[in-house]
Amino acid sequence: MAAEIGSVHYRRATSDDLEAIVDLHVDVWRATYRDLAPADAFDALGPSKRRAGWAATLASTAQFTFVACHADVLLGMMFVGPATQPAYGDAGEIKHLYVARSAARKGIGRALLAMGLNHLRTEGYSRAGLAVVQGNTQAEAFYAAQGGEPSGSFTDEGPLWRSLNTIYTWTLDPALTVVEDDTEAYAEYAANFADYNAKAAGLTTDTFSIVKRDETGKIIAGGRGHVYLGALEVRGLWVDPALRGTGLGSSLLTAIECEARTRGATKAMLYTYSWQAEAFYTRHGYRAFGRFEFPAGHARIDMEKGL
Repeated sequence: MAAEIGSVHYRRATSDDLEAIVDLHVDVWRATYRDLAPADAFDALGPSKRRAGWAATLASTAQFTFVACHADVLLGMMFVGPATQPAYGDAGEIKHLYVARSAARKGIGRALLAMGLNHLRTEGYSRAGLAVVQGNTQAEAFYAAQGGEPSGSFTDEGPLWRSLNTIYTWTLDPALTVVEDDTEAYAEYAANFADYNAKAAGLTTDTFSIVKRDETGKIIAGGRGHVYLGALEVRGLWVDPALRGTGLGSSLLTAIECEARTRGATKAMLYTYSWQAEAFYTRHGYRAFGRFEFPAGHARIDMEKGL
């Protein structure tokens, strides 16, 4: 299945995913281990065996299963939780990371691995581990390329297959935390951007706003200009809805551009959204040079013009 960039969704699995997970697991496992697994194990580890295991996993509160989906089609899965083998030590474990063969080499495995590592980090683990059956050279190369370090081995006691496994481990930083109300936090670390940009590129920003007020002093139109490195960036151009179509927006944009010229700007840039004012800016000489399509069906359009 061809999955376009941005069209794959990652979420926690539910019991409704059971059959799709079983089908994918059996298909990919058998394709991978056809020449490695003993014949009796190959035959026995079919849908009924996998269904029982995954039903227990999905019902577990100690394990967290992620799936990757395109539309209603399951493309990959993986679960994480406490280690199931003493050889992992204090590491959390990532297990059964599989990607549909039709969706291989599209970044889904990388994304699932990253989500698994991140989940274990948020659970307080400082290390994560994942076992690869020795001889599965493609998986060994993949996990090594993703930063996994071989750190030990163990023999899976079966009972169907006493496979020898290499453990790949990653170091995690549980001190990384999500800040929801991040105004103060952002202000604290964002100050470093200005310092770095000034030192690296001589970048300093000259900021101004142009506004119009009504007789009560209320702002009825306004726009902000940022001038840096010889260019104007127009931000936040707004006109009261009752006054749109009167030419006020055009006058405001022209005023911002003229003020920017006096501050050394010779080019201008801005962005607008597909539901906003692309046609307005096009009429005023701006041209689109970039377009970002959102998964929800809208777009951001980056535009520029010479001053």
